[in-house]
Amino acid sequence: MFPFQEAHAYKPGDYFGEFAMCTNLPHTNSAVAKEKSVLFSLNGSDFLQFLKQVKEVRSFWKAYFHKTVKNSMISQLKRFNVPFLADFTEDHYSMAAELTSVSQFLPDSVIFREGDKGDCFYMIAKGEVQVSVKGQTVAKMGAGEYFGEIALVKDVSRTATVTTLGACVLLCCHKVQFQQLLDKFPSMGADFQALLAPEDMTIKHVLNHSTALSFFSKMLEKEFSAENMKFVRAVSSYRKIANDNEIQIEKAEEIYDVFISRAGSFPVNVLHTQKLDIEDKIDSNTVDMTLFDDCLDHILHMLGTDTLTRFKHDRLFRQFTDSLRRYKNAEAGYSPHYRRKIAHLN
Repeated sequence: MFPFQEAHAYKPGDYFGEFAMCTNLPHTNSAVAKEKSVLFSLNGSDFLQFLKQVKEVRSFWKAYFHKTVKNSMISQLKRFNVPFLADFTEDHYSMAAELTSVSQFLPDSVIFREGDKGDCFYMIAKGEVQVSVKGQTVAKMGAGEYFGEIALVKDVSRTATVTTLGACVLLCCHKVQFQQLLDKFPSMGADFQALLAPEDMTIKHVLNHSTALSFFSKMLEKEFSAENMKFVRAVSSYRKIANDNEIQIEKAEEIYDVFISRAGSFPVNVLHTQKLDIEDKIDSNTVDMTLFDDCLDHILHMLGTDTLTRFKHDRLFRQFTDSLRRYKNAEAGYSPHYRRKIAHLN
């Protein structure tokens, strides 16, 4: 019946059009009545004049407007499938929205210039921007596209100037704010780092990235040091045990026998003082979830320095990066949309 895709169906009591009214942007969707309907309309200029006169309503509307923009952007992120946010859950999207700010730009506004320090990632909620390098236009980007993502994980300068072509609404996420989100969800942070700058991955990123961990473990096996990763996994499992002393003691003794004891099947290189401390706590039945933490920190330090450096120079690391949905020329700091357009223009 309708020669377009239905995005949303409204029912009695719903409303629409408020975003364009408040931003002076064109409507981005068409509204068609499926049946005989009665609607109440509100002129934009009258409503804005009303907001100026009633402070309480103005404050409420400002908060509502920002929330609406963020929710709209969450929907767009899902629809446009931003690669490094592909595994976000609803909680991730909600938290990301809370950590971002909404900015409105007038036509011909410069968002940032070539050479500026990069410290923010931008997503276009409404409007269109122009990307230029050395004064030459190389791309145009619209709603649902994004740019500047490399700034979240690398200290790089902007390699282009981005200017609005009309009134725009952008969602901006600063590096410090986004890091708060990554700290709460380590696996998401590892995915993000791997896709944007795998060469800067830390041992924490590797441990929280299933594919990277698989390749890293293969290298450890090749170097006959797989016991270190086995120990890390065992301790991680131990730390998740419920607060049950009998189970903790049983598991602690098992880990000690396998990894700490000289007669263990997979002995790891821990300090003698750490070994004695663990023995004392097991003998006195005073174990807790932190029993192996010092040993774990010691092993992770070794893995995260020389071992990780060797991994990044090994063919297995190249195989890992080749397996990623990573960007070409990622250091440029712009989205795949931008790079595809540059390739087309060139």
